[in-house]
Amino acid sequence: MIETEHLKLIQPSMKYVEDLFQLHTNDEATRYTPLGRHKDIEDTANYIQQWQQHWQDNQFGYFLIQPKDKDVVVGIMGYEYRTINDQHFLNLYYRLLPEFTGHNYAYEAISRIDEWMLSRDNETTQIVRTNIQNVPSIKLAQRLGFNRDKEWDDVINKGDICLFKS
Repeated sequence: MIETEHLKLIQPSMKYVEDLFQLHTNDEATRYTPLGRHKDIEDTANYIQQWQQHWQDNQFGYFLIQPKDKDVVVGIMGYEYRTINDQHFLNLYYRLLPEFTGHNYAYEAISRIDEWMLSRDNETTQIVRTNIQNVPSIKLAQRLGFNRDKEWDDVINKGDICLFKS
C-alpha cells in the first residue's frame, strides 16, 4: 500500500469487486471508454484477475484509490505494460467516480505512483490514451508532463489521441 496526504493506494482485490463494478458502469466515468462499460460483475472480476496477474508478473500495476477516511474504492490508477504498433509502453490509466473529481485526487495519486515507479521502470516510455473530447483527462496528462504526438491520433481508436512522457 502507498499513502498520500488524502488517499490510500492499494493493489486490486476481489474484496472491492462491487465498488469497481460501480465505477466501471458509471455513465460519466465511462463516457470515453473505448471498450465500453463492464457488462456484469463477472466482467469486473475478470479485469481484477488480469490486474492481479500484472502485479504478480511485474511487481507493479493499477492501484485502487481510497480516501483515507473511507473503506470504499473511488477510483483506479496506475501503469501497466502495453504493446501498441509493435512498441512497448507503460500505459497510464486513471478513472475516478465523478463525485470524487475536482479534489486533486488523480494528480495526487499519480504523482505519488510516478515516484514509486522510478525504482521499478524508469526507462519505458509512458503513454496516456484518451478521447479528443475528454478535456479533463488531457489537462491532467499535460499537468503530469505528458505531451501529445499528433502522429498517434486515431491509432488506437478513432477519436483518440496519445500523449507521451519519456
